[in-house]
Amino acid sequence: MRRRHTSPRLARRRRSVVTGELMLAAMVDILINLLLFLLNLYGNSPAFLRPSEDLQYARSASQEPVEYAPNLRISRRAVEVDSEQVAVFGEGGAPPSQAELDVVRDRLAARLPGGREPGRPARLVVQADKTMPWTQISPVLVAANEAGFDDIRFVVSSGH
Repeated sequence: MRRRHTSPRLARRRRSVVTGELMLAAMVDILINLLLFLLNLYGNSPAFLRPSEDLQYARSASQEPVEYAPNLRISRRAVEVDSEQVAVFGEGGAPPSQAELDVVRDRLAARLPGGREPGRPARLVVQADKTMPWTQISPVLVAANEAGFDDIRFVVSSGH
């Protein structure tokens, strides 16, 4: 059995009407919080770098993700800067000519980050085949350094 309030003032307070109106400001706040959460979650994820099928990467125990930076790809056939072929290796694996290395340097210099903090090195991500001799890779890396990149990182495959 329900108890009734003896005081009419308490009875009126109990019968207050609850409206079903949408609280738009609260919903907008919730959506903004959700959006900021998702941007923070996916905005800080490492850059996705599609592994090349014709390259064998060196193995490493490093778990550090690849960060976004201009991409230099050195395969047995050619040198590519951000998926654009800029130099070709000669017959028998001869390094690219000096003219082609100058093109590599110029293309990389055009991709230097403009708003870089002073003292912060310019980073370059290098994908190179682990079976290539250093004598073929070295001239390309020298051209990259001459372009202004002083933090050169090699892409490796995870050890597990």
